[in-house]
Amino acid sequence: MKIKLILPYPPSELLPNRHTHWSVKAKATREARRDAFLMALHQESIDSIVAHPPMDSVALDITFYPPKGRIADTDSLYSAMKPIIDGGLVDTSIIKDDSPKVIKLVSLHVGEKSDNPRTEIIVEEV
Repeated sequence: MKIKLILPYPPSELLPNRHTHWSVKAKATREARRDAFLMALHQESIDSIVAHPPMDSVALDITFYPPKGRIADTDSLYSAMKPIIDGGLVDTSIIKDDSPKVIKLVSLHVGEKSDNPRTEIIVEEV
């Protein structure tokens, strides 16, 4: 099984090298997780998943489309994706959890800078 999801671009408050007050980071984490969950539920590809149990072994192909005027640091972006993966993939029961037992491979890419910043994730069962 293979699905494509369009989820939020990671908020700058969640980047690991940014010195953000814990309360600001906690709020950004909650909002990113909630937004990813809601965005995932409102996509056509999710309908094909509902009838199936969560995938227990997947490969993720993640492409970031940063806002114009921002420099994209791929490893920082992936680190900031934790609440988005939790909300968009785990909370929606697309995957069992985000452990290495489930997520076997992650490919990261940075696309063109965009007026519509987003993260596109292709989840493929392996």
